[in-house]
Amino acid sequence: VTFEQSCQQVSCFERCLIAAPQVESQSLGQVLGDHPRSTGALWVGPEGGFSDTELALAQDVGIVPVNLGPRVLRTETAAVVGAALWLYQWGQMGGDASDAKEMFLD
Repeated sequence: VTFEQSCQQVSCFERCLIAAPQVESQSLGQVLGDHPRSTGALWVGPEGGFSDTELALAQDVGIVPVNLGPRVLRTETAAVVGAALWLYQWGQMGGDASDAKEMFLD
């Protein structure tokens, strides 16, 4: 599946996010904080991040750029961290979602 093809699948999900540490973006917690649980997808890019063209395409179809915190993560780590933060935000990791905001809102 190409990046362009994956972007065409946004209608399958209620929340579509793209990890984009190189652009000004809100944290995953900030973006998810005001939304009830929903289906979602998180795009995690290659080492070095997505290209400007890919980010523009993603945003054009409604995919929201987010950051996963102040550190730049390896691709394989970012996917796991993103999924864990998403689940934690919704209280699915044994904690309270309000605790999660303190952990990754900034």
